[in-house]
Amino acid sequence: MARTTTTRSPASKAAAKLESQHLADQKGARTQRFVLGIVSLCAGIPITAISAMNVDPGLLGVMVSWAGIVGVNAVHALANRRHS
Repeated sequence: MARTTTTRSPASKAAAKLESQHLADQKGARTQRFVLGIVSLCAGIPITAISAMNVDPGLLGVMVSWAGIVGVNAVHALANRRHS
């Protein structure tokens, strides 16, 4: 069997490198969003308990706490969307 070797042009190599970098950036962004979600949930549990115990009525404290957590996640998501 004869082996065929193909040579890629510099433009083709640059396009492949750019595509590879873009895929790596997307994977990093997905990982960052996942980690922020996990951290938000882990931080939200004690924040919810503290705010429910120290604010009267407790539901108000819980709502304000989770509004802040949702706000941080929303700003992060919007900032990432602008960079894409």
